[in-house]
Amino acid sequence: MDIQRTANNSYGSRTFDESKTTTRESRIPKEIAQALSDKNAPFHTSSKNKLSCTAEWLIILGKTSAVATLCGWVLGKVDTLTALMGVAASVLVIRRCSAPIRQETLIKNKDLPALFGRHQDQFVYFHSHTATLKELQAAAEKNSIFEIDLAWAHSAFNPHVEEGKPYIGHPEEFYTKHGKTFPAANVSLDEFKSFLKAHPGMKVLIDVKDETVLPYLRELATAIGPDRCIVHAFINNWTQIPNETTPEPHWYREDINLFTLDAVLRELNIPLIANCRGFSNDHVERNDMISQMIRDSKACTSVISLGLYYPGAPLPDTRFLQTINDAGYYAWVNGNRPEYKGQIGSMKHIAMADEIGPCTSF
Repeated sequence: MDIQRTANNSYGSRTFDESKTTTRESRIPKEIAQALSDKNAPFHTSSKNKLSCTAEWLIILGKTSAVATLCGWVLGKVDTLTALMGVAASVLVIRRCSAPIRQETLIKNKDLPALFGRHQDQFVYFHSHTATLKELQAAAEKNSIFEIDLAWAHSAFNPHVEEGKPYIGHPEEFYTKHGKTFPAANVSLDEFKSFLKAHPGMKVLIDVKDETVLPYLRELATAIGPDRCIVHAFINNWTQIPNETTPEPHWYREDINLFTLDAVLRELNIPLIANCRGFSNDHVERNDMISQMIRDSKACTSVISLGLYYPGAPLPDTRFLQTINDAGYYAWVNGNRPEYKGQIGSMKHIAMADEIGPCTSF
């Protein structure tokens, strides 16, 4: 039986099909579900849960007890047999309590999923605001990841789009209500597919700007090769607009249901960068958004990267990004600020860049 859920967010009430998601919690391993629901853990997803914290304290007490016992034996306060038994008991406590910590470290430091067949600490993609032939050629010379925005024409709002068809660009309200100029120099989707077929080394990041394009997304990915694709989307399950913020007129189209998108990408075996409109560190922490992002993503198969997008694109608190890494996901970041690498250190991440220079070559 199909189950309908109405989501009330800052855009108003929206109804969508969640028949594929009603049992998603049952697909989360029990240990992960318990860790995520631990209200005492920082962000509910810290790499140190209650078990490991308790173990660490027992290890400290074990070491202290061993030292105290030895000191007592040296000073003649404790006989040899008692000292040996005390030290042996302390060593046993230390060894048994170290096991979960060692296991946790292995989980924390395991390789994140390969992207385009590679395991590496960072991937940088070409975040062009348009899709001109010149930009495509620059990406082809470097064999980089080139991003396109995939939207749907709900009306013939511009001579360069056809009503009821997909196009490369932002949602129509971005141009009709937000006042931005439509990029008339963009290649068409047919031209884009032809170019990619002629340049097989290029990879493609498809930024989904409207749920209506999902059937076409299957067609596009199949035509160019799912193994060359990665998808990005803002997730409506995580959108919580602060009271002081006025939503931009196109956001309601851009925000995509995570589980609907995951169902499509799962069939195609295409990875997903799932992004949240975070707004600010305080907003993220106050609404416990990292916990929800990780919990929802664990119920999906396509998510490999999680991000927080802030107005003006400042870097989120690195604690949030580290928690994302520790949960097994690349942290998505805006790579247009040169200082970002110094801030995130060795964290594994996917970054966008508005210039081709720093982009990853394949």
